[in-house]
Amino acid sequence: MTSFTGVLDNSETDVEGHFKLLAQLFNSGVATSVDANALKVSQKGGGADMSVDIAVGSAILNRPNNSYGYQSWTDAVTNVPLDAANPTNPRIDTIIAYVDPETTTLSAANSPGSFKFKKYTGTPSGTPAAVSDSSIQSNLGSSIAWIKLATVQVAAGAIQILTGNITDTRSPITSRLPIGDGAISVAAMFAAALNPETRTSEALGSFIPSGLTLSFTGGTLNWSVAAGVEYVNGKRISVSAANGSVTANRDTYFYVDSTGTVGSSSVNNGVSAPSLPANSVWIGMAVSGASAISSVFDLRPSASMSINNRNALTTPFNLIIGGIQISGGTFAATNGGTNVTFPRPFASPPVATVSVQDPGNQYAQLYEAPSTTGLKAKQSYTGGPLTVHWIAIGKAL
Repeated sequence: MTSFTGVLDNSETDVEGHFKLLAQLFNSGVATSVDANALKVSQKGGGADMSVDIAVGSAILNRPNNSYGYQSWTDAVTNVPLDAANPTNPRIDTIIAYVDPETTTLSAANSPGSFKFKKYTGTPSGTPAAVSDSSIQSNLGSSIAWIKLATVQVAAGAIQILTGNITDTRSPITSRLPIGDGAISVAAMFAAALNPETRTSEALGSFIPSGLTLSFTGGTLNWSVAAGVEYVNGKRISVSAANGSVTANRDTYFYVDSTGTVGSSSVNNGVSAPSLPANSVWIGMAVSGASAISSVFDLRPSASMSINNRNALTTPFNLIIGGIQISGGTFAATNGGTNVTFPRPFASPPVATVSVQDPGNQYAQLYEAPSTTGLKAKQSYTGGPLTVHWIAIGKAL
C-alpha cells in the first residue's frame, strides 16, 4: 500500500495532488452562478450558418472516477463548425467541452488551448437520437474529463443553425457537501431534530399563507372556501376549493387537515368552540340563524412567529401570543346597549372590560356576559352615544 499527501514542503506535487479536493467539493458543471450565459451555445454571431458559437465562461470538469478535477475557462467566443446536413433525414449533434491533459507547456501559464470543444455528429434518421454519453467517453478516452453543453437539431437539408435549433444541456456547478454545516449526513438531515419540516413547524407553527377564505351566500345556509395553501406541522399542502351548507342555528367552525381536506364542526350559537382536530388548521367560523348564515369570522392563522397580527394596530385589533388572544377597539355606546363583534372568535368566552373615552360624570358597563363572538355594553349618558373603548382577553382558537 502507498499513501499520499498533496502539497508538502520539499516534495513534488502533480495535478492530482493540487486538485483532488476540487472533485471532492464540487460536481462537474458550468459557473452559471457567476454568468448565466457562461459557455452557452448559440447560433453564429456573425450570421447564422452551419456552425455554432460557444460563449466565454468557466467550468469545473472532474475526471470520470472523480479522483480529481480541473478548473477551466475561455476568454473569447469559440466557433464550432458542424457537418453538412443530410438531404433526407434529420439528426441530433452534441456539443461538449473537455480537458486535453496532453496540451501542456512551460512557456505560458494555465496550459493555453487545453480546454477544448468538440462536436459529436448524430446519425441521420427519421427518429434521430443524440450520441450516447458512453460513446462520447469511449471516444475521448476513459480518463478524460468532459461536460455536455448542448444538443443541436439539424434538420434535413438545413443550411444554417439557429438558436431555436439548440437545446441547452449545461449543468451548473453544484456542491458535494451535505446541506447544513458541512458535517451533516443526508440521513441526519431528515432526523426529527433537523428535518426541514420540523424546523418550519417549530419556527412558524401551522398556518395559512394564502387563500382558504371562508365566505357565504346571502340569505342562505350555503358556504364556500377558496382554494389555497396551508402548512401543517411544517409540510406545505395545496388545498382545493370546497363548498356546502351549514346546519341552522349553529356556530360552524371550519378547518383543513393534513390531507388538504376541508372539514367542519358545529356547536350551539355562542358557546365555546369545539376542539381543533389533530394535524389541522382553523379556516373560519360561520354563524347561522334559522334560515341563513348571518356572519363569518376569519380564523386563518398567519406565519408571524405564532403572533396573529392581521388586525393589529387598527380598530378593532386582534393579537394572538402564546395561545392567548387579545382583542380591542372602540364603539359608540347607547343607553339600551350596543353589540360589539370580536374581530376573531375566542375559544371560550373571554374576560372583557369597557371604559368611556372622556368620562366626566359618565360611565359605560357590560350589559351582559361576553360570548365567544362578542360583547354588549351600555352607557349611562342620555344625551347621545359616547365613544367607548373595549378590550377582551381569553384563550385563542
